[in-house]
Amino acid sequence: MTYYNNSEALPSSENLPTITEALGGKKTNGRYTVGFLDMVDSLGRMVEHPAATWMGETEFVYRTIEDVLDQFSLRPHTVLKVEGDGAIMVVPSSRAADLINVMVMIMEVLYQSAQTRMGHFTGDIVVKMRGGIATGELLRFIPPANGVEHPGGIDHIGPPMAIASRLCSAASPNAILADVTTIETADLGAVRSQLGTLRHRTPAEYRGDSQVVRVKGLKNPLPYHEIHWHDNLFGLASTAVTETTKPPTPSGPPAVTAAPPERSTGRRHPEKAVGKIKTWREDLGWGFVSGPGGEDFYLNRRGLVYADEDGKALRPGVEVAFTIAPPVAEGKARRALAALVVGAEADGKLVYRHATGAYGYIDVADERGTTLSLYVRIPSDSAWPVGTELAFIVGSDPRGPVALNPEILVDDTSDGNGGTLTIVGGAA
Repeated sequence: MTYYNNSEALPSSENLPTITEALGGKKTNGRYTVGFLDMVDSLGRMVEHPAATWMGETEFVYRTIEDVLDQFSLRPHTVLKVEGDGAIMVVPSSRAADLINVMVMIMEVLYQSAQTRMGHFTGDIVVKMRGGIATGELLRFIPPANGVEHPGGIDHIGPPMAIASRLCSAASPNAILADVTTIETADLGAVRSQLGTLRHRTPAEYRGDSQVVRVKGLKNPLPYHEIHWHDNLFGLASTAVTETTKPPTPSGPPAVTAAPPERSTGRRHPEKAVGKIKTWREDLGWGFVSGPGGEDFYLNRRGLVYADEDGKALRPGVEVAFTIAPPVAEGKARRALAALVVGAEADGKLVYRHATGAYGYIDVADERGTTLSLYVRIPSDSAWPVGTELAFIVGSDPRGPVALNPEILVDDTSDGNGGTLTIVGGAA
């Protein structure tokens, strides 16, 4: 795994504005990923236990945070702020995946510290934490000096700070909740956990289902994904209100190729589009896609679901379907991820089937774990359940990507005796 370079080390406070200067400029000064960590029931433990106990637990928590940041060589690039019963970490958004890894490892250390062996705790540390992560534009500034000429320190203000805090508050113990922008920004191919490695999880499997939760201060529910670092997802605190997002119900019978409109009450797909390759540098592995409205999207080789092995699939004029992701930095083009060449063969998993059985959605994923969801018309004689692996031809219509001519994926595997076993739909 690749981590940080010194070019993204924290700036000197002398290069930053004060909060009034920053706000007066009416412009954010960077794109960051924010991680909130909160100790569960910290007040109760302080009140119910001797000072030596809760102080020892708190010291263990903060020493763990610092040790993990050092292990990932992330400390020089992180603004770490202690909140008494938790911590806030802010990193450049290009390091979103690594901040996820840091929060996962902190959870693992604390979780293991509280596990029992033969009915006995392994130690005196019984701390549970919860976490929230959000990504977006922030205003970075120097906190008020309080009479000190050069106080040092760096602070931030902006929506990601509030969103990460709200997600953290909504999480149950041991849960890490990430907003959609973080999921779209982070390289999920770089995310790891101890159990995830043992279970050979794909990048997409570290991302829980798309859900929404109602949080204070927002009129509309906040979409999020839980980071699947353990065997089980931990979910939300009992006080939080959530719902799993579902695909939409069309207003009438679906057309053969056209997908019904995706409504706000339905399944929350990431924004997707179909466009044509405008430029492509095969020697460098990147180019631009001209999408709807003439917007140009940056496409990197890692954003392809399937590698262009012979270097001939991507050329100007070729039509591609893709998921739209935020830019890597302010002022840059938005990115095309989970890209598929229209007209090419592909395979993916049926993730939803409407109650009528007439249509559903197939998801495919690139190596970063970003998914592209394609509408699919399901044959009337098919009994395919959700989870079925399907092969199809990538198509498009005025509304976006579609999967044409779906068939159960057939895997021909040698039987060891010179013949083959044909496995259809995962069953021999």
